[in-house]
Amino acid sequence: MCPTQSTHWMTHQFCSGCHTEFFRKMRSPGQITMLGFNIKRSMCLVLEVKDKLKTEHPDLPVGKNGRDDEDMILWFLKDRRFSVEDAVFKLTKAIKWRQEFSVSELTEESVRNLYETGKAYVHDFLDVQGRPVLVVVVSKHFPGVQDPKENEKLCVFLIEKALCKISTGRKEILTIIDLRGFCTENADISFLRFLGRREEMLERSR
Repeated sequence: MCPTQSTHWMTHQFCSGCHTEFFRKMRSPGQITMLGFNIKRSMCLVLEVKDKLKTEHPDLPVGKNGRDDEDMILWFLKDRRFSVEDAVFKLTKAIKWRQEFSVSELTEESVRNLYETGKAYVHDFLDVQGRPVLVVVVSKHFPGVQDPKENEKLCVFLIEKALCKISTGRKEILTIIDLRGFCTENADISFLRFLGRREEMLERSR
């Protein structure tokens, strides 16, 4: 027997590519001065991380999502409470994982077989708060017959696709998990473990 039909909603925070969104708007002269100081200080830390990555990990790729991506560096600094050492460590792991998983090579064609099942997709429209919407239809997920590696590739491809739809100033995507029709054949502990291991690699901020 299948469990009670339901739909779960989750919100994930991701990088939106906007430097100043970390600092709330302030109005008093003293607060404005502090805001300017914070922005200046944060950018100094970004450059420090950037230089350390170049010196200590020159083999890492550059460009978008690379060791010199200042937007991504700023987000990892925020995640690590502006600790340069911690940000460098986490960034290095994330960038290396993206290389090993060949994230930049994922295309709709490369995941077409599972993509066409409709088990997961990025909605054409944003939600009322302007966030991209990732929909997962659990009843169409069959780990017993579907290649687990292909499932992982589809997952990463769709998250990357959703990230591309985030507008400047936003930092979240909305995930809707449709549990209607869910049965034991749809359960997949291995995939949940994959998500748990890769959460920090896929997300830019917690």
